[in-house]
Formats: sequence, C-alpha cells, structure tokens
Amino acid sequence: MDYGNTLAGIGLLLMVVELILPLRLIGAAGAALFTGAVVGLLFPDDYWLAFSLGFFICALVSGWVLSYLYQLAGDFSNLATAASNLIGKYGVVVEAIDPHSKKGKVEIDGDVWTARAHLAISEGSSVALDSIDGCCATVHEESN
Repeated sequence: MDYGNTLAGIGLLLMVVELILPLRLIGAAGAALFTGAVVGLLFPDDYWLAFSLGFFICALVSGWVLSYLYQLAGDFSNLATAASNLIGKYGVVVEAIDPHSKKGKVEIDGDVWTARAHLAISEGSSVALDSIDGCCATVHEESN
C-alpha cells in the first residue's frame, strides 16, 4: 500500500478543513502529516524514518510558531469588557422600571439596556449603573 500519497492527501485535507473551519490545531497536524509524508516520499528506502523526522520537525516548528504568536498577543485576561466599563456611569430611565414585573429600560452612554432595580423607578429619572449581568443592567435611582 502506498502510505505516502495517502498520508499527504490526509494532511492536505486537514489543512483545507482548517481554512474552512478554524479549529486551531487541525491545520498544524495536517501540515506536520503532509510534511512527514513528502519527506518520506523523498527518501523511499527509509520511508518511516524520514516520515517520522519530517513530522517531528514540522510539529516542533508549528508548536514554536504558535507559542511565539501567543506571547506576541500578550495577556488579555485583565482587560475589562465594554459593559464593565459602564459600571458607575449615569443614565436615564426610558421605560419605567418595575421590580416585580422585571420590566424597564435605561439609556447609558447612548445604549439602551434592559434594567432591573430593587425599587420602582419612573421614566425620565436619573440612575446610576451598579452592575451588568448579561444584557441586563442593575441600577439605582440617583438622588438630585
């Protein structure tokens, strides 16, 4: 059986799948498989040794490139989301907030949010944003 062409074809197929559906490491595995198969085909007398070396070298290079790219991207774990940057800001009630029916809307920085509050707040009242849970803002009425 001709393993070289089959493995090269599988490697190419995995790389194409990576282009269509980015699955992170499928493309790297495909590149390593393809490279190993091509190197193996270049040295048919010791196919499996050449395949193994080509696969291993490509896998090492792919791993190094991925780790370098992750370092280059930096640590984004401390970045605040746009929504969390709104906490403490002031807004206006555009639909009365009723704590019992859980209905109400506020406008904060030009965006309208579904709102909740512990007490009823009438339309047009000034509010401060306490927290955000998903798409729902928890607010309290701001005293004038």
